[in-house]
Amino acid sequence: MIASAFHPVEGGIETYMYQVAKNWPHGESVVFTQGLATDEPQPVSAFKVHRLHHKSGSYILNLLRLAWWVRLHPQTCFLLASNRDFVKRETPRVRRVLQELSKQGRCILQAATVIPNGVIGLIAKRVSGGKLVVYLHGSEINRFKKKLNNRMLLKAVLSNADCIIANSRYTASLVSDLHLREDVLRTVNIGADTSRFFPLDSRGRILSELAIPRDAFVFLTMGRLIRRKGHDRVLQALAGIGSSHDNAYYVIAGRGPEERRLRELVEQLGVSERVRFTGYIPHHQVNDYLNSCDCFIMANREESGDVEGYGLVFLEAAACRKPAIAGRSGGAVEAVLHDVTGLLVDPSRPDEIARAMELMITDPELASRLAGNGFSRVRGELNWETVCSIINTQILELFI
Repeated sequence: MIASAFHPVEGGIETYMYQVAKNWPHGESVVFTQGLATDEPQPVSAFKVHRLHHKSGSYILNLLRLAWWVRLHPQTCFLLASNRDFVKRETPRVRRVLQELSKQGRCILQAATVIPNGVIGLIAKRVSGGKLVVYLHGSEINRFKKKLNNRMLLKAVLSNADCIIANSRYTASLVSDLHLREDVLRTVNIGADTSRFFPLDSRGRILSELAIPRDAFVFLTMGRLIRRKGHDRVLQALAGIGSSHDNAYYVIAGRGPEERRLRELVEQLGVSERVRFTGYIPHHQVNDYLNSCDCFIMANREESGDVEGYGLVFLEAAACRKPAIAGRSGGAVEAVLHDVTGLLVDPSRPDEIARAMELMITDPELASRLAGNGFSRVRGELNWETVCSIINTQILELFI
């Protein structure tokens, strides 16, 4: 496996790739990733993890090395030459992967993302003759398409991949214009770690820490504070229901570049008494916070091509038996089934978000039904053991 970041780094892609590596049953897993910060402990895992810190080198010297390693393959050399950042930063990781392949022999190469990891995988495939699997997540596809050199790399990697696994039908649709072979592109919805996310009685303690009354109805958004997560629209919706539901509170868990703007918006809307910013939530406390709310909400939307490819956090909330309100955008419509495990809303309309919030507050039977359905879905089909079994089967079907 080739990944830019890996466990214990937290994030949707990092979690996904850790579970794939951990649940691979056909021989040894070996992971190549970036090094951790020096003050972070090196985690113990059941498989090899090679961590390499980036060291930018000479563009010309590294390009010559890459050209030699790919046996001067003209198209690959041209694509590499047009991507200076890759050549300067990733050549050491290419060398480490090729060294390992010389010991291991023919392998299944799994790239966590198309760029840069899929490019490393493509080079390794050219040299070793191994098979290449590439994972697609959503917003990175739109980002790579914006620059011609990245778009060419995207096309080259996916056209030469033996298996492409998208996390949702929406994500798969983002590469439809590349005219890839249908038998190569597969869609597998990802799952939640049910050993980490499960119902827990943490509400009293967390609400006490946040100075929220025990009888409040608590909405929670957990994730990086960026525009596409839709915190601003939820705040506007909260202000809209304030007069009739003053016991509704909104907890914003996480940190990110939008925090200052969101805090200013809270003041402008006059909802500061009913909003709590928690900042960074440590890994071991995420389950506690998810279990402290009555409803998980994320009015996700598309922002300049940045979009929620699936929405793993919705499933993690469902594993804690929480109903969800999600934006009808990107792959979230597959993570949250409307009127089955949650409610889908137009993320651009605070009034529609407010109506969904009011439904959750005033109809406990609805909220309980949605929560129960989501919990059963995660336990039955969208947990990592089941998801990874499907992924492994699909990979082996192509290669055996």
